Amino acid sequence: KQWYQRRVRGGKEILQKVLLLMNPRYSFLALNALKFFRKIIGLKDEFYNRYIVKFDLMSFVVDAFVKNGQKHNMLNSAVLELMEFIKIEDLKTLIKYVCENHIQDLLEVEQCATFKA
Repeated sequence: KQWYQRRVRGGKEILQKVLLLMNPRYSFLALNALKFFRKIIGLKDEFYNRYIVKFDLMSFVVDAFVKNGQKHNMLNSAVLELMEFIKIEDLKTLIKYVCENHIQDLLEVEQCATFKA
């Protein structure tokens, strides 16, 4: 039953629709979308990790991070915390995905050593 519930929720593309709110212009919406995304990743469920990779959902987060630029604000802090969490928890699927697809974009914003390690 639990597998079926995840499958139905994932099939309805809720995560994709929430991540469409990742516009740095409206930081309150972007922060809430990022908070939801962080909760999903915090489950450490390989089903969701594969879903994120399959539909390239991290690109919404990376695009918002890059568009936000060198600003030191809540959005950048939340994205950096998300990346640190992925690294510390050793979520291999997401680490490989970020390194293969988004590392060049992330290296452009030089705010911490998270992306250099």
